[in-house]
Amino acid sequence: MKIKIWADYSCPFCYIGKTVLQKAIDELGLEDVEIEYKAFLLDPNAPMTNSESTEEALARKYRVSRLEAKQMVDGVVQRAKSVGLHYRYDLIQATNTKAAHRLLKLAKDEHKKAMNEALYHAYFIEGKNLSNPEDLAQIALKFGVEQAEVQALFNSNMAQNELENDLKEAQTLRISGVPFFLFEDGTSIKGAQPISVFKDKLAKK
Repeated sequence: MKIKIWADYSCPFCYIGKTVLQKAIDELGLEDVEIEYKAFLLDPNAPMTNSESTEEALARKYRVSRLEAKQMVDGVVQRAKSVGLHYRYDLIQATNTKAAHRLLKLAKDEHKKAMNEALYHAYFIEGKNLSNPEDLAQIALKFGVEQAEVQALFNSNMAQNELENDLKEAQTLRISGVPFFLFEDGTSIKGAQPISVFKDKLAKK
């Protein structure tokens, strides 16, 4: 079975959804599931650096109080913790994720799964800036991508076409939110659903 996943590294529910899907695959003992990672940009115009806290950003975006924004963050943190993820919103840097998506395109197929996980972990757990060449290089070197290639992401259009193709495909499919899981039979799962939803789908493959 092949599954395409549209997601963004700045999306907390994308990391949760990806994790739940993998748990479902593992618990069912499936070994023939192929996952293709597709880029989606929640905020294409996000800055390369950002000193604004998540609570400040949420309060501004949704026009709510800082207390309400904190409650929103706390809810996400608890949801993540329920699947074994420990988000550090005190560290998270909400920056542009284009370079991170392009970086994944440079990895060999056998490294994409692990690099994808590493990029999420870097963003939500370690507070790394995924628009920073040095932070990305630290991740990339673990998976056989040289620092020169990482620097080229910022000095050229390397992997830009692949990124744009993912975004165009998302538009064609009318994907307006992520995570979005597209199965080879044309059916889909939208959002970070409970593990039972993924298990039911996978069992019917």
